Amino acid sequence: MAIALDGTIFVTNAGFGIPPSSVYEVNPLTGDRTILSNPTTGTGPDFGQPLGIAVYAPVPEPSTLVIASVLFGSIGMVRLRKRKA
Repeated sequence: MAIALDGTIFVTNAGFGIPPSSVYEVNPLTGDRTILSNPTTGTGPDFGQPLGIAVYAPVPEPSTLVIASVLFGSIGMVRLRKRKA
């Protein structure tokens, strides 16, 4: 789990079965979840089994999520877009 400067929560699901490996954004006020990346959402290669996640937040935003995959022994990135006010 990782928390952005604005309080948004990001989590991974390693997908050891069902559902598939995914990266989620969680609204801390409502608990609503949005899939940011999985085999059918987003572009680029699958993360495999993502077990670690961190927020890299350069100024100015948008932030980047850095994700560690145990299956592929690799690091992946998800670049976040700025939200409209």
